[in-house]
Amino acid sequence: MNTEETKPAEPAFSVVKGSPTDDEVAALVAVLSAAAADAAQTPESTRPPELWGAPVSMHRGDSPFSPYSFVHLSVPRA
Repeated sequence: MNTEETKPAEPAFSVVKGSPTDDEVAALVAVLSAAAADAAQTPESTRPPELWGAPVSMHRGDSPFSPYSFVHLSVPRA
């Protein structure tokens, strides 16, 4: 059991002027939540990932050249 009392968190924003309706406050909360989620998904760096030495690059996918690349070598030229 936690014997310490937890303090409530401070509000993220407060309305200073006016008297907004519940719908207006809900719209403001939705916009600020979307902005915070977008900021959390922004990558720290725009550089491409370092792939040097990646184990995947050790596997060959295709042969370096195809035997069909030089089809006209077997045809005698006159």
